[in-house]
Amino acid sequence: MLAIRSVLVGAWSRQNTFLNVALDSLPDSAVRDRIELLTRLQIPPTEVASRFGASGYVVDTVPLALHCAQRIADEPLTAVLAGSISIGGDTDTIASLTGQIAGTVVRAAGVPNELFDGIQDREEIFRIAVAFADFVSARAA
Repeated sequence: MLAIRSVLVGAWSRQNTFLNVALDSLPDSAVRDRIELLTRLQIPPTEVASRFGASGYVVDTVPLALHCAQRIADEPLTAVLAGSISIGGDTDTIASLTGQIAGTVVRAAGVPNELFDGIQDREEIFRIAVAFADFVSARAA
C-alpha cells in the first residue's frame, strides 16, 4: 500500500525507491529490518532470494516484492514480472505484489494486451476494476 501510494502521490522515483518509501513509513518490525538491510546491500533480487528466502513469510515476501518492483524504473512490465517469477519460492505471492506495485507505475496503458489474452470474463473484470477505482477515488476526494 505504501509503495502504490508513493507512485500515486509522485513520491516514488529511481532515487526514492519502493524500499526507501517503506523504510520511511514502517514501524519497527522484522519487515522494516529486512528492508533496511536490503537498502544497504543493493544486491539483485535473485541474490536477495538466495540469501534470505522467497517463502510466503511476510518478512521474505514484502521486501523482495518491493525490490523486484523497483526494476520497473529500468525494465518493461513483462520483464519485471518474469524476473519476479523466475526467483522461485512463493512465486504467486511475490509476482502478485510485484505486479500490483509495478503496474501502478505503468498504469493500464503500460500493460501489454497479450497479458490479458485468455482471461475468461476479462471485460467483466475490467468493469468491476473501473467501478472499484471510481469508488476509491470518490472516497479519497
